[in-house]
Amino acid sequence: MIESPYVADKNLSDLSASWRVQFGKRHYVDVFIWESQKGLFMNTGFTEKLYAGAYIAFPGRGKTGLFGEIHLLLNMIGAGYVSHELMHLIYDWMSDRDMKEFTSGLCLNERTAYLMSDVTTDFWDKFYNFYDVASSKDGDIVSQEVV
Repeated sequence: MIESPYVADKNLSDLSASWRVQFGKRHYVDVFIWESQKGLFMNTGFTEKLYAGAYIAFPGRGKTGLFGEIHLLLNMIGAGYVSHELMHLIYDWMSDRDMKEFTSGLCLNERTAYLMSDVTTDFWDKFYNFYDVASSKDGDIVSQEVV
């Protein structure tokens, strides 16, 4: 069995923002946006330091609504980066479910698409509550914390 890289006691000194993304009937994932890789590495339990974001399953997820965590770097926020980590969440959630329950009614790919749409919308709605986003002269996206 692979040991979970979940870190229970977070060092929040490098935290830019955090919030919860709801999905399913009662589940949620905690999102952490870090100012630097140092904060990301201190708060995720991976031994390799070759990553820039992470989805981490919560080890006691059957006992609470918390299903996992998503850790991201503020200076890398973008659609592909965020959707990559959200897809890890979706895949993990589907793997944890009874697929007969999950596929009843709508077909599997349609239910998956709705779920991905829901978590993506919730993520970006909450992100925009914390940050103003604008395009720079050269077309790069610039995020600044809302004061």
